[in-house]
Amino acid sequence: MSRLTILRNRSVPVVFIALFLIPTTFLTATAQEAFIHHSTVTGAMVGEPVAVNATIEGSEEDALEGRLYYRHPGEDAFAYAEMTIDGFNITGIIPGVEVSGDYLEYYIEATLADGATLTYPDGAPAIASPLQVIIQPVSVGMAKGEPAVVILSPEPGAKITEDRLLIAVSFQQQIRPINVQQIRVLVDGYDLTKNAQVSEDMITLVVEGIKPGEHAVALYLEKEGKRERLTGWGFRSTSPEIAVRPPGVVTGNVNSGYSHEDISNRIRNHTYLDGNVNGTYKKVEWAAKAYVTSLERGYLQTQQRFLASVRYGALTVRAGDTQPRLSEFTLWGTRTRGAHIAVRSSQYDMDVVWGYTRRSIEGEFNDATIHVFNAYGDTLRSVVDPTQDSVRIERQIIQPGTYSRKLLAIRPGFHFTRNVVLGINVMKVKDDDSSIDYGLSPEDNLIIGADLNMSFDHRRIMFNTETAISMYNSNISAGPMKDAEKLKNLIVVNQFFEPLPSDAGILEEDISPVRLASKLFSELLESSLAHRTSLTLNYFKNELRLGYKSIGRSFNSLGSPTVQTDVAGFNIQDRFRLFRNRLFITLGLELYHDNVNERSETTTDRNIMRFNIAYYSPPGYPNASLGYRVHNRKNDGELVTYPNLVYPDSVELVDLVDHRLDNSSTTYNFALDQSFLFAGMDNNARFSFSKSATEDEIAVSNENSTDMTSYSIGLSSRKGERIESRVSLSMSTQEAYGGNFSTDYNAISAGGKYMLLSNLWLTGGLGLTLVEGGNDALNPQPTDQLENTTTPRSSVIDYNRMQISAGAEFRYKVNHKFALNAYKVFHGDEGSTTYWDNRLEKNKDAPGYIRQDDFVTRLRYSFNF
Repeated sequence: MSRLTILRNRSVPVVFIALFLIPTTFLTATAQEAFIHHSTVTGAMVGEPVAVNATIEGSEEDALEGRLYYRHPGEDAFAYAEMTIDGFNITGIIPGVEVSGDYLEYYIEATLADGATLTYPDGAPAIASPLQVIIQPVSVGMAKGEPAVVILSPEPGAKITEDRLLIAVSFQQQIRPINVQQIRVLVDGYDLTKNAQVSEDMITLVVEGIKPGEHAVALYLEKEGKRERLTGWGFRSTSPEIAVRPPGVVTGNVNSGYSHEDISNRIRNHTYLDGNVNGTYKKVEWAAKAYVTSLERGYLQTQQRFLASVRYGALTVRAGDTQPRLSEFTLWGTRTRGAHIAVRSSQYDMDVVWGYTRRSIEGEFNDATIHVFNAYGDTLRSVVDPTQDSVRIERQIIQPGTYSRKLLAIRPGFHFTRNVVLGINVMKVKDDDSSIDYGLSPEDNLIIGADLNMSFDHRRIMFNTETAISMYNSNISAGPMKDAEKLKNLIVVNQFFEPLPSDAGILEEDISPVRLASKLFSELLESSLAHRTSLTLNYFKNELRLGYKSIGRSFNSLGSPTVQTDVAGFNIQDRFRLFRNRLFITLGLELYHDNVNERSETTTDRNIMRFNIAYYSPPGYPNASLGYRVHNRKNDGELVTYPNLVYPDSVELVDLVDHRLDNSSTTYNFALDQSFLFAGMDNNARFSFSKSATEDEIAVSNENSTDMTSYSIGLSSRKGERIESRVSLSMSTQEAYGGNFSTDYNAISAGGKYMLLSNLWLTGGLGLTLVEGGNDALNPQPTDQLENTTTPRSSVIDYNRMQISAGAEFRYKVNHKFALNAYKVFHGDEGSTTYWDNRLEKNKDAPGYIRQDDFVTRLRYSFNF
C-alpha cells in the first residue's frame, strides 16, 4: 500500500526568516515508500495565477517530469502545465487566464527516473476524483452612494506590471437598471465583448499580451446601432524592468542558473539557461522563448523547450513545443514538438498541427540463453547432451524503448453567424515502429469528429456539443491483416485493433475491404463513439449548467488521453448570487454509469452531490466558505459461489467471489480568512477545517473505510517590499482500515523576506514535520510457524523532517538580479515493524532504507531588457 500525504506549501515570508514549508495532512504507510506531499489549494482569485507546490518523499529516484493537470467544470479532458523540478520539490502554475468560472479541478503527476509514476491524489483515482479550487469573484457592491457603474480593475491611472490584464466592472442595478445584453467593452478601440463573462451585476474580462504603454478601456450601451457611453478610463502597462525604455522596442529576459545537489547521498550538478524575447515590426508581432538544461539525456524524453511564433493579421504560425487545444476528444493540450498554423477570421477558422509528441528512445536488451524442451520435455537432459539442439542465444528486452510518435491534427471551423461555429476535427497519431529496434507495442490512432458552438443573448445562452469516433490499434508491429492492406495508411487493422467486431473471427478469413470496413464501422458506432453536450443559461443572478455525455468503452485518444471512457450520464449545476453579489451558492448533481455498451457483467452507478456556499465581505470583515461533497458508487454485482477447483465434488469446499460494490466518500470543509492592518503591515489570517470519510457497505470489517480530520491556521504579513512573512500550523488525524491504522500529523513553518538595503533582500526559513502512528493488526497470525518470522504483526510510524533554508537576492539597477539560496534537510525515522515471532525491525536498519539528509544550493542570474 503506498502512502500519501498532503502538504501545505505556500511560500510567503516571515519577519526575519523566509520559510518554505512542507506540512502534510495525512499519511498512510511507513516513511520509506515513495509518495507526494501536497497542500491542496482550496481557493483563488479570478484572473490570478494559481501556484501548486508539492514534494516527493521516500524515493531514491529523482523526479524527471512533473505535470499539473487542470480543467474547468463541464470539461471532460484535462490540459496540463509542466512543473518546475527542484530536487524533490516540484512547482506548477495554472495560468491566470484559465482561472475563471465557479471552480477548477486539478491533480498532480510525477515521473521518476526509474519510470515509476506518482500521482496526487494517490493512484488512478486522481483523474476520477481531482482536487477542487473555488474561484473567488472580484468583490462588488461596496457602500451606499456608489455610482451606477463601479470600476474594480484596473483602477483609473493605475500602472500594471504584467502583460495580463483583468478588467472588472460592477453594475449597481438598484441605482440604475442596466440591460447587460446591450453592454459593449472596448480595449484600445477593439470590441472584446465576446470574450467577456457578463452577468446581471458585473462584467469580467481577461486579456493576455498587453504591451507596454498607455491603454484605454471604455464601456458602452448599444441599442439599435446607437451607443451610450457608460464609463471610460486609462491605465499604463509597465514594470520596473522596462520602465526606462520607450514602448515599442524589443523586450525580454534571460535567466541562467547553477545548482549543486546532494540528495540521498548522490551528488548532481546542473546548469540551465532560459529566456524569452518579443517585439513588433510594422504589422508583424513575433516572440521566441527557450529553455536549455544540462539534464538533457538521450535516454529520456526531451527536457528542453523551444518555441517561436509570428503573427500577421489573422495568421499565426508557431514552431517548436506547442500545446494546442483543438477539441476535447481529439487534441487537448498535449505537448507537440512541431508546427501549429492558425487562421482566425470572421468567416472561418483553420488549425493545422503537425509534429511529434514523443521522441524515440532505444530499449535495453541482453543476450539470454534459451533452453528449448526436447521431445521428452527434459530441459536438463538437453543441456548436458550436446547432441540435442535445444540451446540458443536470444536477445531479450529488459527495458522497452519508446517509439517516435507522430501527430497530425486538422480543424477547420465555419462561422455561419458570429455566434454559431461548426468545427470538423481530424487527428492521426501513429508510432514509427522503425524508429527503434527494442520496443513492445507501437500504437496507431485515428479520430474523426465535429463540434458545434453556439451563443445567444450576448453569451448568456451557450450551447456546445461534440461527437467523435475513435479507431485505435495497441500494437501495429505485426502489420495489417491481408485484407486490410488498403486501409493501412488510414489505420492498421489486425488482431490488436479496437474495437474489433463481435465476430472477430473474420480477421482470419478472406474478406473484401468493403465488407471489412462495413463491419468495423458498425462496431465503431456501437462501442467507440464519444458524445458530449452542454447548455449554460445565465439569467437572474443564476448560472445554470446542464450536461450530458456518453463515451464508449473502446474510445481512445492519444491526443487527449485524460478523457474517461466507458461512462454515460447527466450533470446539472446551478450557481446563484445573493446580497448584492456577496453570497454565492453552488448546487450540483452528477449521475453517471459505466458499462455503456452493455458488455460487462456488472454496471456501476456513480453519483456526485456538491454544495458550496461562500460569503465575501466588504473590506475589514472576514470571508467564509463551506463546501460539502458526496460521491457514491454502487453496482449490480452479486456474491457468486463457485465449485472448488481442487475438490469439485465437495459440498463444503466452495469458492466465494464478491462482485458487489457499494461505497461512498463524504468530504466537507470550512475556511475563514480576515485581512486587517496592524503595526503598519497588511495582514491576512486564515483558518481552515476539513473532514473526509469513506465508508464501504460491502466489506464486513470495513477495511476500506477511512476517516481524516485536519486543521490549519496561518498568518501572512507584508509591508511594501521591505518585509514579507508567513507562519502556519497544521494538524491532522487519519484513521483507516476500520480504525486499525491511525496517523497523527503536526507541522509548523515560518518564513519570510527582509529588505536589508535598498537593493538587497535576505530570505530564510524553517519547517518542521512530525508524524506518528501505526497499525496494530497488519496481518493475521499465520498457521505455519515458519512464516511467523516474515509476517508483520504491527507497525509504528515515528517520522520527522526539518528543513532550514537561507538566501539572498540582490538587484543591480533595474535590469539585473542575482539570487543565492540553499536549504538543508534533516530527516529522522524511528519507525519499526514487529513480526509474529516478536522480532522488532527498525525502518532505518532495513535494507534499502533512504536517509534524506539533503543539501541543495542554487545560484541564479536574471537580465531583463
